[in-house]
Amino acid sequence: MALTVYAMATMVFYIGGLGIFNFITRKNAAVKRQVSLDYYKIYDAKNQEIPEFVIRMGRHFDNQFQLPPLFMISCLVSFQVPVNDLWIAILAWTFVVSRFVHTCIHLGSNKVILRAQAYGLGLLSVVLMWVLITLQLLTR
Repeated sequence: MALTVYAMATMVFYIGGLGIFNFITRKNAAVKRQVSLDYYKIYDAKNQEIPEFVIRMGRHFDNQFQLPPLFMISCLVSFQVPVNDLWIAILAWTFVVSRFVHTCIHLGSNKVILRAQAYGLGLLSVVLMWVLITLQLLTR
């Protein structure tokens, strides 16, 4: 269970770091007058050219509130069932690594196929966690 908790903590710090990076990116764009403060009111460009890196970073940060919460819920449920700790820990760390790879691709080269593969690996990890949880419940 401890290895899974460490994976969860890593995700929390990872998302926190991305949040700080997102804030700094947006602040710098506003300070350099690449983006007006009005844009941040409702994120509507209104005939304003928004730098691609500002949009990409914002979307990447928003993405952390899609699949990662399902990961966290999966881990918490696995503690309650309980499921084999080693397999859950392996899947949890696979998910975390897939998110790091996804970030490197999305904020780097942004090759869509590679990014989709990294995302798919994370999704597969969460689905397999639920397969293990379900099987454990069915065999009780």
